[in-house]
Amino acid sequence: MTSRYRTVTRWVSRAMALALVAGALDTAQLTTAAPASAVTGLEKVSSPTPTADSQASKTAIARCPSGKQVVGGGGWVHAVDRVAEDNLALTELRPFQGYRDGYRVTAEELIYTSGNWWVQAYAICANPMSGHQIVTGTTSYSSQSRQHAKAVCPSGKRAIGSGARVNYASTGEVALQIARASGSGDITRAQAREEANGYSGNWNVTAYAVCVQPPYGYEVVYGASSNRDSESTKTAMATCPNGKRVHGAGAATIVNAPAGVALQVVYPYNDLRRAMAHAVETTPTSADWDFIVFQAICAY
Repeated sequence: MTSRYRTVTRWVSRAMALALVAGALDTAQLTTAAPASAVTGLEKVSSPTPTADSQASKTAIARCPSGKQVVGGGGWVHAVDRVAEDNLALTELRPFQGYRDGYRVTAEELIYTSGNWWVQAYAICANPMSGHQIVTGTTSYSSQSRQHAKAVCPSGKRAIGSGARVNYASTGEVALQIARASGSGDITRAQAREEANGYSGNWNVTAYAVCVQPPYGYEVVYGASSNRDSESTKTAMATCPNGKRVHGAGAATIVNAPAGVALQVVYPYNDLRRAMAHAVETTPTSADWDFIVFQAICAY
């Protein structure tokens, strides 16, 4: 196993054989009173690839073309070698609005490494959509070791994309475990947990929901990892039904995943037909943390 790309190729080949976990997580097809329209101008934009080095925290930003809105996104932590790879985790997956909308991704070393690494952000962008707004929900500022937030879309709207962010924690002390929408798409959830040795400071976590009037064919699709025990890494993939494309991507460990387990990859493929997630034990544990899930928010 000599590189991230070779490793992920093997993970993806396993993940493509997975069935959707409809029995474990609800898959929702929504209908609305008003006629829904298809999304136009959908495209994926990547952040510039930075030079690899060994800084403890890194941020990348993918910006939408002028005039387009962010609908979803993702991020990928890349490492030059496996030693560095095992020590890295995502701490921010955040859609934002502005002069140019975009998606911001931050990753950190949970355990110090001298190895070189970098992070890349991905924004999924589209022409302006009806009712587009970004809604947030944030936990109380505290020293609780695990915190769970949710963002609720206004009545009649659904999340087309999601995100999560750890706030105020020192570098390398807290990482993301959950950043996804609900099965019905009316809310999004975020969860973060302190690293295995704990953290004495106060912090909180924010959930982000990109809310819109649900477009034509809106549905939330899940895929689960085949690994369901105490493996050190787990990967899951979700694929949109024929004719539909990925508008938002999300991922989650189980709610009671142990400390030292974190999300490392939330990746929408370039064709926007499928997406993949990867989670890792930054601190080895014998605890069984079951499967992880990936989520694709699909529509025409």
